[in-house]
Amino acid sequence: MIQLRRAAAALPVVLAVACTSPANRPVSDSARPIAAPARPEPAAPDAARPAPNQPASAGESTAESGAAGSRSDDDVARSTPAAPNVEPARSAPSDVDDVAVSWPRSVDGTADVTIARVAGQDVPLGEFVKKWMLRYPEDVRGLLDDIVLSRIVLMESATLGLQPPPQEVDGTVRRRLELLDRQAKAAGAPDLETFIQARLGFEPRVFVQHLEEESAIDILAPRCVRAWLMSNERREVRAITVADQAGIDAVQARLARGDDFEEVAKELSTDASKEQGGRVPPLVRGDSTLARTAFAGEVGLVSGPVREGDTYLFVLVVAAPDVVEGTWEEIGDRVEASLTEQEVEDPEFWQWKEAMSARYDVDIEPFLELVR
Repeated sequence: MIQLRRAAAALPVVLAVACTSPANRPVSDSARPIAAPARPEPAAPDAARPAPNQPASAGESTAESGAAGSRSDDDVARSTPAAPNVEPARSAPSDVDDVAVSWPRSVDGTADVTIARVAGQDVPLGEFVKKWMLRYPEDVRGLLDDIVLSRIVLMESATLGLQPPPQEVDGTVRRRLELLDRQAKAAGAPDLETFIQARLGFEPRVFVQHLEEESAIDILAPRCVRAWLMSNERREVRAITVADQAGIDAVQARLARGDDFEEVAKELSTDASKEQGGRVPPLVRGDSTLARTAFAGEVGLVSGPVREGDTYLFVLVVAAPDVVEGTWEEIGDRVEASLTEQEVEDPEFWQWKEAMSARYDVDIEPFLELVR
């Protein structure tokens, strides 16, 4: 997804939610439009893939990074114009209530699926997954996490009536193909199609379809996250973190004489958020100390010191934005304007992920069965 994950400059107490992967990009071998239900039914995840933040798809991880890994929004932006002979495949038009993004088809079968044969002896999928999990457990779980979140992005998009802008999808695919074309030429391949088939093992048109699907998810994800945030009661805050009583006394003295909270944060806070004057990404209601303090305070007033683990927090509530709800047609312009002003940040993504985990029934037991 997105690459939603980036180095977060917010307080470590913003959320106690772990995130292994902010990128959401599915890999499939067929396309099926998704209808937009009033409340989508949850889907069971397939096994294998990248996060945000972020691991990548089989094709991309080999072509762009050489290993399963993460790709950020910035990476997408730097990706480069289409290779001459492989054009993006236009997805078939969908009904008004459908999302024109393919829903990856699950692979039928279990650990008994044969992935190779040696001297006539089958090598089962389960053996491969176990080896993969033993050697790269974080990457594998991040990949699975990314697939699950990709499905959720599709269902949330369907609920909003949100379509991936075709020109954005095409532009992203073309840039990635141009980057891959340069790699093909550097490797001495006669053309891009040969490189894709020989090096990546894909039929060129199938490979382009995978890129389209991943690009669409990367484009939809930040819009879904921001739309969710704006549909919730939230607080915009600044915070100062100090380690001891001396720090508390120094902050209180500066604030008592009328010094600007932002300037005090820049000078005295021990958290990385000091670089932005203590700014913390918007908070929804939650159980963290910071969220509870933010919602207990009033706009314009400072709360604290409040103890959080081994540190102490001073919190200034900057704003309590209006809740924005509706379909994409009704709220899309406001969401887009918000994203132009500030891209999705890690803590925002983690809050969204926590909310989505509660909203949808996610079961990874089928995957775990492969490694037992």
